[in-house]
This record gives sequence, C-alpha cells and structure tokens, in this order.
Amino acid sequence: MQVTYRIIGLVLFVIFGLLISQFVAMVVALPFFGFSLDAVFNTLQNPPQNSQGRIFLLYLQGFTASGAFVLSPWLYLKQFESKPWGYLFGHRQPAALQIKSFGGALLVTLAVMPFNAWVFAWNMQWKFPSWMAGFEIWAQTNEQRLRELTVFITAFSSIGEFLLGLLVIAMVPALGEEILFRGILQRQVAQKIPTGWAVWVVAFVFSFIHFQFYGLVPRMILGVLFGYLFAWSGNLWIAVWAHFVNNGFTIVMVYLYHLRLVAFDIEQTPQIPLSAAMTSLALTCLFLWVFRRNCQTNLVALPTSDKKPQKLTEAL
Repeated sequence: MQVTYRIIGLVLFVIFGLLISQFVAMVVALPFFGFSLDAVFNTLQNPPQNSQGRIFLLYLQGFTASGAFVLSPWLYLKQFESKPWGYLFGHRQPAALQIKSFGGALLVTLAVMPFNAWVFAWNMQWKFPSWMAGFEIWAQTNEQRLRELTVFITAFSSIGEFLLGLLVIAMVPALGEEILFRGILQRQVAQKIPTGWAVWVVAFVFSFIHFQFYGLVPRMILGVLFGYLFAWSGNLWIAVWAHFVNNGFTIVMVYLYHLRLVAFDIEQTPQIPLSAAMTSLALTCLFLWVFRRNCQTNLVALPTSDKKPQKLTEAL
C-alpha cells in the first residue's frame, strides 16, 4: 500500500478512535452523575464546581488518549499493516547499550529544559499581522483557557490524585504519542523523504495538532529530540522514556510546590537569562552527540520499515 494511503488511513483511525473513546468515556461516567447528561456537560464546562471535577477530567483525558493514541494505532497496524505490536518498538539493544541510551535520553531531556523555557517565553510574545487579528485573539483565549484548566487539574489534593495525574498526564501521552508520531508516522514519512527531514516534519505535526500556538516552537523542539532519539537508537522505548521524563518532571515539581517542599512554581513562565539558555543548548547538543556516538554505528535508523535500512550516520 502506498505511503500516502497509509497516512490517510492512520489519521482516520485516530480520529475515529478519538470520537469513540470520548463517547464511551461519557457513557461509562453517566452512572456517577445520576445518568444526567446535563450534569456531565456542566462538569466539563466548569470542573471546579464539582468536588470530583478533577478526577473526572483526569479519567476523561486518560480514557480518550488511550483510545486515540494507543488502541487506534494498534488496530491500524493490525488492519492496514499486518504487523505485530512489537514492530513499533524496534530493536532489542544489548543491556549495556540500553543503560547508556536511557541515561543519555534522561540527560538530554533535563538539559534542554532551561533552553526550552527561554524559547517558550519568546514564543509567548508572538504578534501576528493585523489580518490575523481574529486568529490571534482565539489563540490567546485558548492558551489562557488551557493554562487555567492545567492549573486546576494539577492542583492535586492527595497522593492518589498525584499518582493518577502522573499516569494520565505523563505516562499515557508519552506512550501513546510516541507510538503514533515516532513509532508509525515518522517511519512512514521517512519512506518518502530522508530520515532527518522526517524527524522535523513529524515534530512540526506533533506540535501543531495540540493547537497551542503560543507553545508551538518549544513543543516542536521536544518532538525533534524525541524523533532523533528514536532514529539513532532504533528503540521507541527511549523516546517514550524521554517524553515521560519531560512530562513527569513538571508534574512532580508542581506537586512538590503545592506541598511547599520547593519554592519554585514551574507553572509560571520562568525568566531564563540568555546565558543560561545558551548553556542549556550547548549541554543538550553535547549530550546528543554522546548519545549518538554510543549507539551502534550499524544500527538502522528506522527499524523494520519497508524501505532499505539506513545506517545511523544517514539519519541526520
């Protein structure tokens, strides 16, 4: 089957999975709202008014994301590609190399955070042309609404809510989004264009579909990092781990701040000096270089794809 048709099929599967998952999640939740759709929609529109609003949003987000980004890709692989689930995760690396790869991914993810925070502050100051005034107002309103929703969801009142948040906000997106974007889509795009270009194209798509345009660039940077970690290691679990570290670090810091164990509120846009941002960027590049060197030189960039394997040095 042609790559274009595969991508279209994947998109349709994900959209269908998203709609079905949301519908099923609503139906399952009905008994907890006295079988009242009005009560469900009122909670969605104003979660703080319901004492269980945070739990409901976490449940809805986790259920929907699992259906759209985990179950749908699995069904797609089975129906369209006739490939096993293990195809997604690539090569089984030697234990020593796995330790280096996971450690390297951890260092890369932590090192890039100050630079990405600086980029985020710059991205937040974007001004659009006058003819895009309507879009700018919508984007700013959407960004503010999502920020307020995030603050509400992450105001964990117990260790149980924190662990649920870690699962839903950190683990499920890390697994599901990496399966979809790196495990399947990046492989497919790399069958049409060089792997390096595929990494950047898919990273842009990954960031764009969040529809948070005042975080477009920093999210794309993360997508590029995850894409190269997968392309160079040939192991999707490395990208999943890096994605989880990025999301999980934020969740942990938010929880520690609410417990007054740290004084820094990570949910507020930090003011990162340019010197610190450049140091962060330099360290990130250094750790990426070391990560790439530690990967086997004969490791294919996109394992088990349908095209001729590429050597690691070609995945640029």
